[in-house]
Amino acid sequence: MRISGLHIFEVTKPNMISVHFRTAVLACLLTLPSATGAQTLDKIKNNGTVTIGYFDFQVPISYADASKSAIGYHIQVCEAIVEKAKETLGLSKLNIRYVPVTNASNVALLANGTIDLACGGQTHTADREQYVAFATTTYLSRIAILHRAAAPLDSIASLKGRSVVLSAGTLTSKRLMEISFNEGLALKLVPTKTPTEAFKVFEAGQADAYVASETTLAALVARTNNPSLYSISETPLYKAPWALMLRKNDPQFKQLADQTIAELFASGRIGEIYKRWFQMPIPPDGIVLNIPIRPELQRLFSHPTDSARPQDYE
Repeated sequence: MRISGLHIFEVTKPNMISVHFRTAVLACLLTLPSATGAQTLDKIKNNGTVTIGYFDFQVPISYADASKSAIGYHIQVCEAIVEKAKETLGLSKLNIRYVPVTNASNVALLANGTIDLACGGQTHTADREQYVAFATTTYLSRIAILHRAAAPLDSIASLKGRSVVLSAGTLTSKRLMEISFNEGLALKLVPTKTPTEAFKVFEAGQADAYVASETTLAALVARTNNPSLYSISETPLYKAPWALMLRKNDPQFKQLADQTIAELFASGRIGEIYKRWFQMPIPPDGIVLNIPIRPELQRLFSHPTDSARPQDYE
């Protein structure tokens, strides 16, 4: 079956997506209600509810199960933060309201007060710090190449002149455009709306490779009838710090989130949470990703940081 409506373009302006990101954020901030100015813990106490933004497709970090409930590695970390907020505020009960968000909306929805905590796999960047704050990093995403086992394309150089499918509007797409431009790779990029659509394009033979986070690629391959047909590059193109996003200029709530994460790290509970989502069968269909705790992630658990600089995690 051929998937129609694809738009393929060669990279000529590497900063295009960065400009689009800023424009999208500013547009959302102008069209959505403004934040009340109240600090997050005050807002939570007054409402008796924490509103969490989550991605419904980002297995196993933040996604929806068969009943459309939010689950995943970062969701469990966020729930620990909610529990800490309940204790800090002296409340006997604190409700959680989950709101699905997208790469295009999560920053603006957080900044304008619609959500209190963004619990997807957001990359911590200096660019995003203009609009939001980040908690301590909780995952290091390895951006990798999915290719057919019979046609190994396991390095950025091997992609020269080839068609690569990706999810549009993500920081991965921006970074890939920059790499292609700087290294003269002349990649033919095929943007899609979702990871599922991207995989369908790749599976149908309309792209030579699919570039995304290792977690996304592993989950998609695990659901195929014959995973042995595909391979994920062992060496990542680059690594990105993923962290929960908080409202900017709210040090009290950031301190609470960072303290919660530090306790998860120090107690070893983070290892249990990691194993639950990366090394055991996960809902809704019982796939197993078999992604180990890499050395750089183990170092993070031992030495927490909220740095936006990828080199600080080496």
